Amino acid sequence: MCIAVEAEDNLYVTKNFLLTHNSAAADKIKKMSLGDISLIPMSYRVQGHIYGLGNIRAGRRVRDIVLVFLPRNGLITNMFIHREPYNELIAFKALDRMYTIVDRMNELQLPERAANWPQIAKDAGPGCWYCPFFKPGTKDDLPDATGCPGNTDANSNMEKSLKEWGGLL
Repeated sequence: MCIAVEAEDNLYVTKNFLLTHNSAAADKIKKMSLGDISLIPMSYRVQGHIYGLGNIRAGRRVRDIVLVFLPRNGLITNMFIHREPYNELIAFKALDRMYTIVDRMNELQLPERAANWPQIAKDAGPGCWYCPFFKPGTKDDLPDATGCPGNTDANSNMEKSLKEWGGLL
């Protein structure tokens, strides 16, 4: 959830920050606060840059995105704040990825032609557990009309993401 940035008296608007709030386990926050930012989900960082692009298109200035991690199982004083410069290329790359998938789905006439689902690549990631299309299966299963088997191997996803984003993050 984002803080409303429209409010003229919002301190963060005058500083050109865009904040998002996230929750994480207290032990994960502790590791992040000790410098292990690799634990910050790539999707949260990308989401912040997409929010930044939306605010710029709405006429607001955005200099930085700020991810605030609140502990699910601890004190608010143990929160962690990550700040990075806004980069519109990250937002554009994410939107381009989404439109590429939509174009491919249209090209394959999905969902009407269910037999074409296996031609859509599954995207590995720990976020699979929260996806409405997640259908647990084996790593060798392919997506079909009933859902996507996903892949919850976070390590391989992180390596893939870092290569895919080409060092932008």
